[in-house]
Amino acid sequence: EPWLEAIPQFEKIFDSIKERGRVKASKDLTEVAQALGLVVATKLRSFFLALLQPIRSNMSTNMQVLQTSVLLKYRTLFKYLQRIHPTVATELQRAYTGTARTYYETGFRRYIRGLTAIKGRSGEPFELVGANNERVETELKVAHLENASLDGPAVTMAFMADEKNYKEPVEGLFRSLVIVVMDNASAEYSFIRQFFNREDQNEPSASRATSVIGDDDHLESVNESSDAEPRPRHHILAHRRQSSTSSVVSVRSAILRKQREEDAYFAEIWKQVMEPVLQYTEAFVQSIINPSLLESKPSVVPILTMIRFNEAAYQEAGKRGCAPLETFLVGLRISLWPTFQSEMSAHVESLKKLADAATGSMLVRGNIRDTVVRAAAQRYATLFSAMLALLGEEEEPMLFLNLSRLRQELTRLISVQAGK
Repeated sequence: EPWLEAIPQFEKIFDSIKERGRVKASKDLTEVAQALGLVVATKLRSFFLALLQPIRSNMSTNMQVLQTSVLLKYRTLFKYLQRIHPTVATELQRAYTGTARTYYETGFRRYIRGLTAIKGRSGEPFELVGANNERVETELKVAHLENASLDGPAVTMAFMADEKNYKEPVEGLFRSLVIVVMDNASAEYSFIRQFFNREDQNEPSASRATSVIGDDDHLESVNESSDAEPRPRHHILAHRRQSSTSSVVSVRSAILRKQREEDAYFAEIWKQVMEPVLQYTEAFVQSIINPSLLESKPSVVPILTMIRFNEAAYQEAGKRGCAPLETFLVGLRISLWPTFQSEMSAHVESLKKLADAATGSMLVRGNIRDTVVRAAAQRYATLFSAMLALLGEEEEPMLFLNLSRLRQELTRLISVQAGK
């Protein structure tokens, strides 16, 4: 605690000594101050490394509590190292990223292992709309559709995997994983931006722009006092406006460029910490949309539910200001949409084949029973109701196009069957 007040005082005294460097006594004091600075850097290095020890030795340590209640409390000490001893600050930054990376990697590996165990015993039968049978295994499960929202059911916890009879639909597991990733990733990004923020004394500011603009007044007075023929007043004012505008634009461009550099700097640190988590998450999603031969693949409604929740998570990540996570969620969306389109095409193709079978040919009469057609109509109604409930605020042409194709083939099937 005393160091929080002592370090700024020490730095202030050290700066005043350097300003009087020409005095012999000041030179002697500079050597003493530099030696004390090395001692301070050594002590602070050991201090921060000790703060990281709990998350190295115990996975039950709450990372967010350590960040907000401990590390951020001593941020001014780390800022001192960034200014005076950047090598030590870089070493501590690497120590933190390595420790946090291991912490998140271990925790999420265990969590996803539990979700995978639940997924293995929670498979639901995959049924095409145009299946040639009289049974209807597909039913509208309104509770499952709630997984498309952030305000849905409770998040699945890792210990629930120990209950052998516990089941959860794949869209629920996807939602739980993305929420946990989002909470940890956004909190980590916020901490990184606060703790590792680099101070830059050369950052362009509005005052600098004002000083640049103010030089035009001097130029005008010089022009008016020179022996040359003075320029018209409106030419001088036009020159001032042009110079002022170009100066402001250049300063704003410099500020934006600096901001982009800072964003890239923070995103790189965040990626070093969260990269294993993103890899585990992507692998789990791939195991859902591309299951093994022993697992049933999800139907089109769970896939669309996951897409809808992914969009909600993307908007929430934007509100939290976690740009790197937004990029990752865009990647998940890109991987989910082709699967959705492929399964919708499979449904359309199954209805087409069923309608062709009902139509028959010149030599073979159609032999599809009415009960099969009725079952197909029930499956279509269930699918239509679920997709209608999952429609976003903006109507998506892709969804209506697929539903239109399904309806067209179902209408053809019913017409053929009714004409017999």
